[in-house]
Amino acid sequence: MMLQVRKSWDANGMLHLTDQEALELSALPFERTWVQSRPQGRHLRVLATPDGVSLITEKSPRGPLKAKEINEISRIAVSAVRAVPELRWAAVDLIFRRRGLFTKQPEHPVLVEGITLTPRYWQDDHVMAGNFDDFSLSIIS
Repeated sequence: MMLQVRKSWDANGMLHLTDQEALELSALPFERTWVQSRPQGRHLRVLATPDGVSLITEKSPRGPLKAKEINEISRIAVSAVRAVPELRWAAVDLIFRRRGLFTKQPEHPVLVEGITLTPRYWQDDHVMAGNFDDFSLSIIS
């Protein structure tokens, strides 16, 4: 994704490029440009505390997560929450990549895409692991 500096993230001049288009780009079309990469993979939201994970959701599920994948996703989400001092909980948005851009297996299969304290959930969000009740109880007590 590319857009001019001092423009909003939803500006008309935003360009969405595929991985291959970005690699082939020899010059940026604007004098001052922001470039943000959005790797392909499963976009997951994890409700986590510094002690553990209570819930993993996904908008469009691509099948169940394996126990090994859940452990890695949970480890990264907990690390993200622990990275902010005194943070009691957060919704951590992650990208779980099965393949890298240049390699078959990515060196870091789980990337943190963002952290929020005001997550929004929609009717088409699916629970992939855990449940909301456990999360609610963990932050209330």
